[in-house]
Amino acid sequence: MARRTRRPTVVWLPLDITNRIQEPAAANSGLANAGFQIGLNVTGGANSGINTQVWPIVKDEPQNIAGLTETLSDLEGSAYRLRRVVGKIFVQPPQTTSANANDVTSWMVTVGLIVLRVDNTGAILAPLPQYAVNIMDATRDPWIWRRSWCVSNQVAINQLNTAVPDTKQLIFPSSNVNGYGGGVADGPHMDAKTARLVSDEERLFGVVSAIGLDGNTQGDDQVIGIFGEVRVLASMRKQSGNRRNASR
Repeated sequence: MARRTRRPTVVWLPLDITNRIQEPAAANSGLANAGFQIGLNVTGGANSGINTQVWPIVKDEPQNIAGLTETLSDLEGSAYRLRRVVGKIFVQPPQTTSANANDVTSWMVTVGLIVLRVDNTGAILAPLPQYAVNIMDATRDPWIWRRSWCVSNQVAINQLNTAVPDTKQLIFPSSNVNGYGGGVADGPHMDAKTARLVSDEERLFGVVSAIGLDGNTQGDDQVIGIFGEVRVLASMRKQSGNRRNASR
């Protein structure tokens, strides 16, 4: 008799709308949100350190410890086994003229997905710099998906090179779409298969880090836009009981 393989039951998880893209009021279409939007403020100069931002992907906050709105579903917990994450992540550096010759014109931007431990409010436990994607200490971290792009403010580069013809600057595409194509390996597309278990005291986060590749610390702060939309496929699990509750 042939052995039947039982496939896991999966569901698309609801997304966290904390960093949702706000629709302009003038549009007035009734849509509440569309994807996520992160503004990463990057300080001037290649020696000014790595700037990092972390944002939650899905509605997987821990149960309500205070018990004010606790239900039986809270008792079971919100644990799940992550199966797949698909979507797009777009990186857009500023494309404007620069009044400061010390401004950064090229950056390396790295985005990753990772499961992190959180407190009872759903907030990460450590300071942001410790979660930077592209630092050496993060090389061995269990990233589910990770990709880097080098991007440039080509408008400022053209302006500065015209004003000072001998200026030699790094020149990369103006976004992670232009010059990178739309392939799975290099462009903005994300498709990650996994079997990671996410428990009650953990959440799935997106992390973005950026560092200036030119300029100096006298440059002005600039904002890199991170946009996108993702879908998360998972198998729900009950977390009630004392199984796997062996550490603090």
